[in-house]
Amino acid sequence: MTSRVTEFYNGKSVFITGGTGFVGVCLIEKLLRCCPDIGNLYLLMRPKKGKQITERLEELTKNSVFNRLKEDKQTDLFKKLIAVAGDVGEENLGLSLEDRATLINKVEIVFHSAATLDFEADLRSTTNINLLGTRKIVQLCQEIKNLKALVHVSSAYVNSVLHDVDEIVYPAPADVKTFLNLIDTLDDATLNSKTPEILNNHANPYTFTKHLAEHEIVNGGLPATIVRPSMITGAWKEPVPGWTISKNGPQGFILGASKGIVRRLPVAKHLIYDYIPVDVVVNSLIVAAYNVDRDR
Repeated sequence: MTSRVTEFYNGKSVFITGGTGFVGVCLIEKLLRCCPDIGNLYLLMRPKKGKQITERLEELTKNSVFNRLKEDKQTDLFKKLIAVAGDVGEENLGLSLEDRATLINKVEIVFHSAATLDFEADLRSTTNINLLGTRKIVQLCQEIKNLKALVHVSSAYVNSVLHDVDEIVYPAPADVKTFLNLIDTLDDATLNSKTPEILNNHANPYTFTKHLAEHEIVNGGLPATIVRPSMITGAWKEPVPGWTISKNGPQGFILGASKGIVRRLPVAKHLIYDYIPVDVVVNSLIVAAYNVDRDR
C-alpha cells in the first residue's frame, strides 16, 4: 500500500538549501529512495575550494549514503538532482535570473536547512547566514507560483533559556529592525564588544539568530512549518545504522570512542543528553511538508 506521504511527493519538484550538509544529504537520499516518482530536486550549491557545482554534485552522489540506491540499481534517480549555483549569504541568494525563474515556476516544496553551526562565529556573519539567509528564502517562496510547503530547519535550543518549551514560536529576543540597524551601522570591533549585551540571555549568536529566523518564517504569510531538532547524531536505521558524515555536536567523540581512540569521557549522570538520530530528523522533515499541505 502506497503511503499518503509518498503520494504527496509524486511529481512535485523540491528546492533544498544545505543539501551538501549532514541533514541535507540524508534528506536527498531518503526522498529519492522512498519517493522515486518525485520531480526534480534543485540543490542550492556554491563553488567551493576551486570546484564548480557540477563537480560538487558528482561528489555528492558518490557519498556512501547512496549505496542502497546503487545496490538496487536505481542510479537513474540521480538525474533528478539539479545543482543550482547560489549562496544564502549573497543578495538574492546569488541566483541567476534564469535559475530564479526556474525555481519560481517549477518548485512546490522547499526545505531550508542551510545555516552556520559555528558557535564561535561572530554575530555579523551568523546574522547574514541564519537570519538574512532565511529572509531571502522566504522572499523567494513568496514568489513561487505553486508553493505547497516551506519547511524550515531550526533548533531545539532557540528556547534553551526556558525550562519548559511548547511547540509554539515564542516572542522574538529582539526587535529585528533595531537589531539589523546595529548590524548595518556598527563597526566590527564595536559590534563584537556589544554582542553579549545584544544576546542578553542567549548562549551564543547561533541560538539568537536562529530564534529570530523563526519569526521570518511566521511573518512570511506562507504555508510553512518549523522543525526543531536537538543535537543530531548518526543514523538509527536508515540508510545504514550509525551512518554519519558529521563531526559536530557529540559525533566527534562518539566517532573517537568507536575507533578506540577516545577511551574515557567525563559525563554527568544527572544530565539529559539531547541526541536525535539523523534519519528521525529527516523523516520528520518529509512528513512535516506533507502535514503543511494537508492542514491548509
